[in-house]
Amino acid sequence: QDSCFDKGMVNHIKQQCEKNRVLIYCDNGARYRELKRFMPMVKKHSIIGVHDWGRMPSINPFEVQELARSLSLREIEIPEIKTLNTFQKFWIKK
Repeated sequence: QDSCFDKGMVNHIKQQCEKNRVLIYCDNGARYRELKRFMPMVKKHSIIGVHDWGRMPSINPFEVQELARSLSLREIEIPEIKTLNTFQKFWIKK
């Protein structure tokens, strides 16, 4: 379950973020930990998203939003996400 935190995987994700536009989607059991770990890696024009937004007590929305702002990540408004109640949230690097 913590495979995305293995040193090799973290290094791979970091390398991809440094040379490509990426979409990181956090859907492991430790979503808050994933967001905190991978948000700082997101470069310009890349996206990070999370599943179960608002449904997981381990995700503190205020802390995540503050972290996103501090990293110049802007929330992506997708009306269908709210309309269909899919519990997802996405940010893009400005």
